[in-house]
Amino acid sequence: MFVAKYHLGTPIEVRTPLTGAYNLAVVVDFRGGGSALIRFPKPGKVMFPEEKVRNEVAIMWYIQEHTSIPVPFIFHWGTKEQSPCGLGPFIIMEYVDHACDISDALNTPGRPLEERPILDPSVEEERLRKLYGQIADVLLQLSAVIL
Repeated sequence: MFVAKYHLGTPIEVRTPLTGAYNLAVVVDFRGGGSALIRFPKPGKVMFPEEKVRNEVAIMWYIQEHTSIPVPFIFHWGTKEQSPCGLGPFIIMEYVDHACDISDALNTPGRPLEERPILDPSVEEERLRKLYGQIADVLLQLSAVIL
């Protein structure tokens, strides 16, 4: 398996592909713990996919080196020619498991996932302070390293 070449361990499960607006990703779980994600830009959605991947890798390494913002470890990345079956440029990175994203955490309970999230009117102020404080910390760190 292509992803296993760059991750220590034996793969035990390949999860259902994840899709976003611009990327397609597959998570591979390994015996003994740990998971890796291989991500490809979606064909037809990204104008310069090789440049996109190269820039994302450079930015992730820069953020990792110059801030305390958590960034997944990049095991390997490559061009379309280096990818399995020529699928396109790719990044193989550590998969960071998460229970929810900020939209899920602050959405009105019972609101369908396919509908646009709306801030829960009864969300605790302390929860908002914590989440927005984390966002502010990330923005402050980013602004300090790009100035």
